[in-house]
Parts: sequence; C-alpha cells; structure tokens
Amino acid sequence: MNSKIATLADFDKYYLLRQDETNIYWTGYQAAPPREKLFDWYKINIESNNRYFFIFFEGSNEKEVVGYLYIDKIIDVPVEISVSYGVYSKMAGNGYGTKINSFAVDFVKDSLPKIKYMGAWIAKDNIASLKCIEKNGYLKTDILKIVEFAGGEIKTFHKYILSL
Repeated sequence: MNSKIATLADFDKYYLLRQDETNIYWTGYQAAPPREKLFDWYKINIESNNRYFFIFFEGSNEKEVVGYLYIDKIIDVPVEISVSYGVYSKMAGNGYGTKINSFAVDFVKDSLPKIKYMGAWIAKDNIASLKCIEKNGYLKTDILKIVEFAGGEIKTFHKYILSL
C-alpha cells in the first residue's frame, strides 16, 4: 500500500471512495454527495492548514484506490490531533484500515513531535473500525457523543485515545 498527500488530481479517486455505500453510511449520509459540492469541500480541505489529507493506493501506479485519511489539528488542544479514515469496501477485510491507522501513528510521531495524543471517534457498532484502532493501541475513553445520521438514525460514538 502506498500513500500520498491528496491533490486536486486525486479528486476522482476520492469521489469514488465517497460514492461507496459503506463510506456513505459511516459518514452519516443516505446518498453520495453531489460531485460539485464534494469538489468544493475537497479543495478547501486539501488546502487547509489544519488538516493533513492522504489518499492510499495499492501498488505504485495509483490506479487501485484503497482509502483516505484525515489528520486534524485541534486548535484549542495543541498537543492532540484527531484522525478519521475510510477504506473502499472492495478492499475491506485485507487489513487496510489497520495499515492506514498505523501510517497515521508513524506520520504523527515523525512529523508532529509536539503531539502527545491521537484521538478518534468511533461508533460503538462499527466493529471494523474498532478492531483497526485497537490493533494500533488506542484505548476507549468514557467520552461519548451522540450523532444523528441522515434519516434520523442515532449513533453513539466513543472517543478513543492513543498516548504517544
């Protein structure tokens, strides 16, 4: 698996990921986002000074997209970052989520030495994501947030923390 900082040239690959039914569900939507609206959001986010935005591929040719990763600075907590990621459902079950999380840990340790904690919000019924972050050493906290998904479904998310 290879990674790269997302660029405008990668938008079509990211758009493919965001059309994936599993990704649509876990991001709280009922349908894929409109292409133009997602492009505007994508452009803002790849240029943000508060987000590292990566795209992952299988092989060196960048044709087989695997997933994405956001590493977000938390402005009012300068020693903590937050991670979010997604794996293309066609690639699920091959350990890519764990590898993307491991990449995030290594990137933060190597590139952001002032960061002491990595946080991730995981829905309590998202078993695949729970396994991924637990394999990377995150610990469940008592901090919860309730999120209403599109269509009114209510999900409970736990905050997981990794001390670096």
